[in-house]
Amino acid sequence: MTLTRALDRGALENWRFDAVVADHRLGPGLTGTAAAAEIARRPGRKIPTVIVTGDTGEERLAEVSRSGFAMLHKPVAGDVLRQMLASLVKHGRSSLIFGSA
Repeated sequence: MTLTRALDRGALENWRFDAVVADHRLGPGLTGTAAAAEIARRPGRKIPTVIVTGDTGEERLAEVSRSGFAMLHKPVAGDVLRQMLASLVKHGRSSLIFGSA
């Protein structure tokens, strides 16, 4: 899904969703952190967000870390992702320090 389509869908749904899960690399010139920040900006509220990445470079990992969003490294086990999302949503947080499998 493109960022434009995600924003259109969010507006159509009146921004009623519980969380955002995004890959860090979404395509040329677009990162998951930038997309998630824009998605949260539109309704004007923090949205629990998990950035999933296979990147190992310091600069990329630092970018995700600076965003304040939770991060998991690929491959991610489904139960780990579910647990992280449940924790973020339950506590109403946009990020959480959490281990990965």
